[in-house]
Amino acid sequence: MKIKTVILGLSISMGVVSLYAENIRMQSDNVRLQKTFQWAVEKSQSFRMTGKKVQANVGENGPTLGYKESVQCIPSYWAGYANRTAFYARDFSRQSLGAHLVGLDEENFSMFKAFAGHCTEDKKWYTWWALNFDGTVYTLDAPNPPGEAAYEGYPDDFENPAGERFVREVPANFNLIYNSYKCYLWTGDTRYVSDVTMRNFRNRSMNDFFLLHDSDNNGIPEGIGDIWVGSASYNERDLHPREAGDAASLIYAARLAYAGFLADEHNYVRSEQEKDKAKDLYVYFNTDWSRLPEDSMFVSAVLQNGKRFNGFSRETTFLMPIYGITSPGNRTDLLLDFIREQVGDGLGGVNPGPGAMPNIESYTYLPQLFFAYNRVEDAYKYIKYIIDNLDTSHELSSQGSNREFPEVAFTMVSNLIEGMMGVQANAPQLKFSTVPRLPRDTHYVTVHNINIGQSSFDLTHRENKVSEIIYQKGKKPYIWEAAFYGEYKNLCVDGKIVKALHKEINGEPVSYVEVRLNPGDVKRVSLTVN
Repeated sequence: MKIKTVILGLSISMGVVSLYAENIRMQSDNVRLQKTFQWAVEKSQSFRMTGKKVQANVGENGPTLGYKESVQCIPSYWAGYANRTAFYARDFSRQSLGAHLVGLDEENFSMFKAFAGHCTEDKKWYTWWALNFDGTVYTLDAPNPPGEAAYEGYPDDFENPAGERFVREVPANFNLIYNSYKCYLWTGDTRYVSDVTMRNFRNRSMNDFFLLHDSDNNGIPEGIGDIWVGSASYNERDLHPREAGDAASLIYAARLAYAGFLADEHNYVRSEQEKDKAKDLYVYFNTDWSRLPEDSMFVSAVLQNGKRFNGFSRETTFLMPIYGITSPGNRTDLLLDFIREQVGDGLGGVNPGPGAMPNIESYTYLPQLFFAYNRVEDAYKYIKYIIDNLDTSHELSSQGSNREFPEVAFTMVSNLIEGMMGVQANAPQLKFSTVPRLPRDTHYVTVHNINIGQSSFDLTHRENKVSEIIYQKGKKPYIWEAAFYGEYKNLCVDGKIVKALHKEINGEPVSYVEVRLNPGDVKRVSLTVN
């Protein structure tokens, strides 16, 4: 079937106009997976809001504080509840890679910059939690903002020494930095590096933010309570700890991203300093912060009373290995087992675990987690769980079904491309890597039109033994790092035996070769000659 050309928008970088005219699409003997991917692409694109005129400050109960009948949407897409006229920092950060893959690059940059522009001293360097589609603060989540009087009629029924009530969570700024860097690596769009607003956001978040919120100077800023006064964690439902593992992990990832940005700004000294800070945090986390003498399980939070918590607490727990702060080995293996046991088959499944979660968006993290550690069948289990529950009512019934929650579609795209297909991009250096992670019941997957920088590639994996690339569009040569799990002396490149190189991905050994790709090339790498 011929795919219709869909023009989604322009991405402008270094005076070059990039137009992705063809949709990413999948072919596979796993028909259900193929159909789900197609749905996810089309659904993600349907959330595009660029250029529309919509209401502002509307919630699930209708118009709220600061309601406006009509505003002009900046380049943006829906990232949050369908019954709220806003895009959210956390949702958007997670959706941004999927958004790139379906062609929403201009929207991504616009939204990152919008949040970056709201990082100000009066909010103690937190950015707003949610923005209307015109880029202004979504007042439902900031009814009593810093330096302003509370909106008329808003009850003063909360405890906050500063008298300010707006949603803020420690991991948010760092999540935005990490994912903006990922978008830079996938697009090569130098605006992410050079834009003054983005630079200021990174500098304030990675420096000034710690001066105000890291009182013990251990590299992990503290929260003081729930989301309305400053939460340490993305887990909004329980604990409300002083320090949280998910924040630590995202800070670690953000420091490495910040170092990458600084290097491309030619600030090499500070870049190395940030790498050192990331290393110091990693060592401190794994040797001290996350350990209890009597237990091998990772601590995931320090409570307000100073006690350490090592139970299951949703994002507080499972975001730690996702963003790479847990050292590979036995402890992390035990943590992954623990997460799987806690969630079980998910809420409504045959064997739900004691930590089974009511909201579908939490499950979208699990394929990302388990694919990254080559636990393919575990990852696939939760892919299937999400598919099985697309038409189930969302936890918040007024939101509609799970398939109407934007994060589900966007992360399905990214989890299958980054996770199952194992694609990592570095467009600024004209490189990308792949490692196949196909489940047992899937013999081949081809993904057409994977956009990296100004180029487009078709990628096929066959039974985790063969990878093929077609360089469809582009002008510059790329280096393709074709990897497979396991330790092999040689790999086969287009029928020729080539000595393999070796490394680890999250503690798992892989063998790989580097293949030069010119526009129009078709290349095949496999474990054997046949």
